[in-house]
Amino acid sequence: MKTSGFACKEKDKGENRMKRFFLVYSPLFLLVFATFLCGTSIQAATEATVEEIMADKDSHDGKEVSLFGVVSTPRFKASRHRKPYMTFPLLGDSGSRINILFWGDIKLKTGTKIKVQGVYRKMMEMGKYTFRDVIEASEIEKEMKTQEENP
Repeated sequence: MKTSGFACKEKDKGENRMKRFFLVYSPLFLLVFATFLCGTSIQAATEATVEEIMADKDSHDGKEVSLFGVVSTPRFKASRHRKPYMTFPLLGDSGSRINILFWGDIKLKTGTKIKVQGVYRKMMEMGKYTFRDVIEASEIEKEMKTQEENP
């Protein structure tokens, strides 16, 4: 039995449409699915103080934290690959301190009140350096002075 060329062309068009459908919508479906999975596992940063973190290092290790404090002696440096970063101790209310590592360039002076958000690590190795009790900051916000503080 001989089939007409028209029937074969229609069959090919249907297969091509199906291939295009899967090529277009499969990556889109995977992207939406991955976003959903990642979105449900993201946890908000735990509000903490310098004193709370230093008193219970194990429970905060590797976790996202958010805390307020005062900058003490910031040091601006660059990595071997010339990527700028800064380190400084962050002082808590009672004078406790925790080290901060921030990748980037931000103007901070000693005595500036800030909010830091990042991941706390009991120990972090970076090249030949080892940092202890450090927060690798993802965000730093300067605390805004209110009108009451500035007469």
